[in-house]
Amino acid sequence: MGNERAGAEQWREILEVAAEGFWNWDLENDIAYLSDKYCDLIGYHPQNTVFNRAFLGTLIHPEDRARVLGSIEDRIEGRQAEPVVDHRMVCRDGRIIWVEARARVVARDARGRGTRMVGTILDITHRKAAEEALRAGQVRYRAMVDAFDGYMYICSPECRIEYLNEAMKRRIGFDALGHHCYKVLNGLDHPCPWCRNDEVFAGDTVRVEILSQRDGRWYDLTNSPIHNADGTVSKQALFVDITDRKKAEIALRESEGRYRSLVEGTPDAVVVHIDGNYVYVNRAAVALLGACSGDEVLGKPVLSFIHPDCRGAISHRIRDVYEDGDESPLTEMRVVRVDGSVLYVEAVGMPIVFNGRPAVMAVLRDITDRKRAEEELALLNAELESRVSKRTAELTQAIRDHESFSYSVSHDLRAPLRHINSYSAILAEDYQEHLPPEAREYLARIRSSSRVMGNLIDHLLELSRVARTDLRRKTIDLSALVETTLTMFAETEPGRRVETEVEQCVLVDGDAHLLNLLVQNLVGNAWKYTAHQEVGRIRFGTEYEGDQRIYFVKDNGVGFDQSYAEKLFTPFERLHGSEFEGAGIGLASAKRIIERHGGKIWGEGAVGQGAAFFFTLATYG
Repeated sequence: MGNERAGAEQWREILEVAAEGFWNWDLENDIAYLSDKYCDLIGYHPQNTVFNRAFLGTLIHPEDRARVLGSIEDRIEGRQAEPVVDHRMVCRDGRIIWVEARARVVARDARGRGTRMVGTILDITHRKAAEEALRAGQVRYRAMVDAFDGYMYICSPECRIEYLNEAMKRRIGFDALGHHCYKVLNGLDHPCPWCRNDEVFAGDTVRVEILSQRDGRWYDLTNSPIHNADGTVSKQALFVDITDRKKAEIALRESEGRYRSLVEGTPDAVVVHIDGNYVYVNRAAVALLGACSGDEVLGKPVLSFIHPDCRGAISHRIRDVYEDGDESPLTEMRVVRVDGSVLYVEAVGMPIVFNGRPAVMAVLRDITDRKRAEEELALLNAELESRVSKRTAELTQAIRDHESFSYSVSHDLRAPLRHINSYSAILAEDYQEHLPPEAREYLARIRSSSRVMGNLIDHLLELSRVARTDLRRKTIDLSALVETTLTMFAETEPGRRVETEVEQCVLVDGDAHLLNLLVQNLVGNAWKYTAHQEVGRIRFGTEYEGDQRIYFVKDNGVGFDQSYAEKLFTPFERLHGSEFEGAGIGLASAKRIIERHGGKIWGEGAVGQGAAFFFTLATYG
């Protein structure tokens, strides 16, 4: 008996220093012994606590109580029960801890019911917290994977799928757990060569871009090893659809190829420089700079090829392109070629990114021939302007001399004509009885010719005044001038039947005296050439051609042959015979008046069908 007590005491000492708390429960007397570690864990001690079934029940968390007490009862009754039970306990200070409980019935009565039970209890609160954190992380990871826009699966070294996210399930069309990945994904009978499984399961991550034969789309595939808790290795495969990006890359490469071909083939010089040094020149630029190849230019400073007179301005423009990010305006400058010769070019620069770095691309065009032509043209223009100025001065002087001559001649001729007319009249009156009829006829002809000559002189003076008169512009009512003129002619020939139509309020800007002469000439012309009509018709009005206002005087007179229309405005040119009075000056005067008002005049007509004269006037202010 002494040896048994000693052995029991040794076991008690061993259990007290162990990590777990232990207990010994006398089921018949419902008395339990708890080790010091157990008591320290829950905060209760034997001195003030009775450890029995009722008390132990209160220690178990309410949500776990039925499960734990049921497991204890199963053991007491000899039924199968879990060897280890994890549950929560409520400590004396209210803390809730997780424990791992192990129990064993060590004595039974004759009926097989347990009479004594022993067990251990281990605080696993930290482990449970770690497991919960791990579970939460796994949940979050699973949620992230399921929400992942790409495709993902995990497979064993035998290529059997262990997990696949929802996107992958939708792509495959079913939950392919346990299936070979190469079979369900690509319809192959063997592992996909691009997966490089030997490298992945050896611990490397493999990333490749593949074109799926299944759907014809591009994917970015990343295969990574996953080290499992049991020491095995699985493969995690992530697929991201990059079809749009690949198409863009392909399109970009094709575009870059076309652009490079275009740049290389363009006749304009194209250069790219970074930090002031050439990094690209096309064939045209090599030729422009007089180099044998691009190697003679690449890497050299841009300004070394710019004429010294232009370097300051070009340096500022390059800096502005870098700083402002804007295209530089078209600029003319001189470049110095490899052999030292100088060319004129026009250039434009723009900011670009070249090989990942900010750069400036410039397009240059040789304008040397044009500049030389411009210089020659400038010299010719200067010479021509000098000649024109000289000729204009000569012509102006000639016109003035002509006008002065015409004016002087007209005045100088008046006195002899007056004398001829006066003396002819005296002879006809005072010596009429002494002159034979033939002489009297001659005197009548002399007087008639002198009157015609006087009219011609008057018309010459009128033309001279039209050219010499200073314009005094103001607003003129052409309609009123036309009506006044028609009234004047009607009063001089009251026996004529003439129907008139005058558009009202036709206002123009011009010289009152000259415009009055214009109206008298045009309306007088119409009045004269409708004289043989039973009922004459004269119409004044306006019409528009686009934004241009056109004035007209129309009649139903004898008209004229349109092929001679240009002669109408030549002084002393007449298209009709002596049956109509006139010296051929009226329309010439009208033309000069209209030209002085910045307009033009033209006539339209047909023989026997009347005539129409159209004119325009410049608009001022």
